[in-house]
Amino acid sequence: MNLKILVYGIMLLISVFAVSGININNIFKTNHIWEARVFTALLIMGLTYLSGTLILELLYISI
Repeated sequence: MNLKILVYGIMLLISVFAVSGININNIFKTNHIWEARVFTALLIMGLTYLSGTLILELLYISI
């Protein structure tokens, strides 16, 4: 199995778990549900990319 896919998959699950604990609805105006969902999705993708890249770089440095 490709190491990148595995690392990014695990970090995606961790990012979803971490972001689910944040109450993002207080940040947005009322009745702006789609904006909050898009922001949440972008936040999850950004966290997944950053944390996955960090883990992969640490693995490549240590090898």
